[in-house]
Amino acid sequence: MTTELYREIPYSIIETPEYHNKVKGDVVDLTQYLEKHNLDRVLNATTGRHEVIATEDLIPLESQRNAKTVWIKKALKLSGGFDPVAAGIIQVARDPVTGINYVWDGCGRLALAQAAGVSELNCWVVDLDPKRAAHYFVYTQKTSNRTLSADELYINAYETGEQSAVEFADVLFRLGMRIQGADDYWVPAPPKLYQQHRKDFPKCNERSVRHSLRLAGGDETIVRYARDTIVDAGWNDDMIRKDLLPGLVLVYMAYPELMRNGLSKSLRDYFKAIASTVSQAKLQFKQLGGNMHNKEVESVAVGIIRGFRDSPLFKPHYSNVITLKRIQEYAGLDTTA
Repeated sequence: MTTELYREIPYSIIETPEYHNKVKGDVVDLTQYLEKHNLDRVLNATTGRHEVIATEDLIPLESQRNAKTVWIKKALKLSGGFDPVAAGIIQVARDPVTGINYVWDGCGRLALAQAAGVSELNCWVVDLDPKRAAHYFVYTQKTSNRTLSADELYINAYETGEQSAVEFADVLFRLGMRIQGADDYWVPAPPKLYQQHRKDFPKCNERSVRHSLRLAGGDETIVRYARDTIVDAGWNDDMIRKDLLPGLVLVYMAYPELMRNGLSKSLRDYFKAIASTVSQAKLQFKQLGGNMHNKEVESVAVGIIRGFRDSPLFKPHYSNVITLKRIQEYAGLDTTA
């Protein structure tokens, strides 16, 4: 059906579905829209079923986040115990090959039930392998008001074999960084192979890395250079704080000279001097840069330059090259601030 013919269909002859009485608005227009965009269809022919399953037979997906004991205490204290009505139904994927019941939505509620001594739970069971279950978990998280972190969403997308997530894992490997989920689950590096090389793959934030790549115009060598500057400084954090990496990338983009010869060594020595006395968690770059609202990365970049210029490692002949105004202009900031 062409768009032109579609628009000419009189409302009087369009068959509309039967909706419940809480649906308000133009249901004929809704029907037209759904038909036009091919949205009035069922995507998955796999149907589920209700089952009561023993809690001991329910296994969380490997990529699910951990349920911390502190959270379990608070949740049960708030409700006064485990309430199966409030908990609702647990979503379970039964592996067609192994028969294992994987919980893909409801791992926290399963933990609450186990803490309260509940032996069985109401479950909605669908025959799915773990990768497909992880796919649906990502979908429900993205389309509902959940609080799952971007890193946990990424790890589940990687588990499903989503192409963009797998490709990004290759980028992470080249950059020498990892995203870490529950139970020390790494992307891209399998723990058994890389545990002895944790320092070679510091933990990072997925959004931070993507932001850094955008700032670098997709140039992985610049992001890797910033990563090396941070790691070589010698922090014991086993991670790279989220605003530090893109902040330093922004610095290198504004001052390419800092990646060459003596200037490069001076900035790296500056980072080493800071790392010997202050943890990444207590860095003051953002404050030094003015702690600008909604410009955290820009604040960090300005703070790095301001701190570097004020340090004993900043030599007088650098002054004409490493000016504060240059980073402010590059980041689109007010140079009078």
